[in-house]
Amino acid sequence: MAKYRLTDSDVVVRTLDGAIIPNDIMNSDRQEYVQWIKAGNQPDAFVIDPMITQRKDRQTILDAHATRTDLLDKLQSLTPQQISQYVDNNVTTIAEARALFKRILLVLARI
Repeated sequence: MAKYRLTDSDVVVRTLDGAIIPNDIMNSDRQEYVQWIKAGNQPDAFVIDPMITQRKDRQTILDAHATRTDLLDKLQSLTPQQISQYVDNNVTTIAEARALFKRILLVLARI
């Protein structure tokens, strides 16, 4: 285990005590880290925690479901005239039409 560990940002963690060292050259801990690197040392690589990844994946699924549910509820509350007006005002290219069609199909597929 190295004295320092990289993170998914520009801060570094000192492994001895878990101190977070900001990317600020005026910070004395950062200066010590820079000197340590200049001396030929290598920090431990950043490793993604699988538990955090799983939690983020679950939250993404929940968020997507909430978004689909919200969209479906919104669509069901509109009158045919309101839907037609929305399409006329907001879908002016084939790409926009495809994107809207895909979004609607995804909502319907997940009911």
